[in-house]
Amino acid sequence: MLTSYNKHSNINVKDLSKTYTRNSDEGKKEFYALKDINLDIKKGEILGIIGPNGSGKSTLLKIMSEITAPSNGSIDIEGKVASILEVGTGFIPDLTGRKNIYLNARLHGMKKKEVDKKFNDIAEMFGFIDFLDTPVKQYSSGMYMRLAFAIVVHVNADIYLFDEVLSVGDIKFQQQSIKCIKELREKKRTIVIVTHSPDLIAEISDRILLLNKGQIIKIGKPEQLIQHYKNLIQGNDITKQFSSIIKANEIAKAKIVYTLFNGYFDLNYVQINSIENHSGLLSASNEIIIRLRYKTSNSNKLKFGIYINDSKFKQTIFSAFSEENYFTKDIEYESEFTLPRGFLNNITAYLGILIIENSKILINYPNLLYFKVSPPQGASVFQHIKGYISPSIICKTKQIEPK
Repeated sequence: MLTSYNKHSNINVKDLSKTYTRNSDEGKKEFYALKDINLDIKKGEILGIIGPNGSGKSTLLKIMSEITAPSNGSIDIEGKVASILEVGTGFIPDLTGRKNIYLNARLHGMKKKEVDKKFNDIAEMFGFIDFLDTPVKQYSSGMYMRLAFAIVVHVNADIYLFDEVLSVGDIKFQQQSIKCIKELREKKRTIVIVTHSPDLIAEISDRILLLNKGQIIKIGKPEQLIQHYKNLIQGNDITKQFSSIIKANEIAKAKIVYTLFNGYFDLNYVQINSIENHSGLLSASNEIIIRLRYKTSNSNKLKFGIYINDSKFKQTIFSAFSEENYFTKDIEYESEFTLPRGFLNNITAYLGILIIENSKILINYPNLLYFKVSPPQGASVFQHIKGYISPSIICKTKQIEPK
């Protein structure tokens, strides 16, 4: 559906669901490929979509491409769309690569004169010039995708939808693809990319959308989402999630609660105390207490760690670890980490947590909570001195008697 609903957006998805029917031992059952998807993609934005197999990534792209329709909800798109969704889509196997370039480009709305003008650039990007007069049925899947990508990026579209273009081909082609995508962004084109290559997509995306079992788990900055994804594919199923970056002035208002289940434990909440005058600031004049409350889903020996990252330079300021303890199944526990008065300086930082079993990191959540620390009382003279921490260090002075 083409519309000019929002001058700042190219794609708006509202309450979108997609159901399919499948046969089971109990007869036909409906299942959700996508459920209650709400998403707004701005003009000129690059959105990466990641998630395990079967999470609904490709289904969402097909709906954006109007190949399939949603079962419920709506999707509004403004502008011309060019897409690569499946290997070989739009190619005729018995025709040569050369003829398929003209055919596929025409299907995307390019005129023959325009294809003639761009043909050499398309062929050069394809990289297999000697195979242009070979029927494409003899191409590998990687060659199919390269040819499709070379054609699509030369189409003058407003929105580009790519499914797994970064996962095929050699490093040189991946670098070419990334370069082309960045050039499209400079032209203020909107790009949506589905991929299983999170580290590559993190390099070029403005935001990343994490899907699991047809639902949005989280959408946000690449550096925050990549670890969520890695935890997910390692079997750490996120069953309830909240916005992990909490503004300083919200810390005083809310108990920060979420549940994480990975087969080992449920982490019920993480909380930072010692808020001064409900200002949202942590005061370096007071002890700062970090609490973790959790249950184990099995009886396990676990060790917990916290670390503080500087929000500007992305450096780890310090880390601290609990003793390794044995935890009994379905019993709730609470661990506290207490930072002494004056330990942190006047900083803005993030809290990350680690859960460790037998020296192996099970969960690593960087940038979990965002917080600010105000300088200690009476420290106005020193608060502009560089440094992350300001621990109380004992200094003794004595007079030396002359000999």
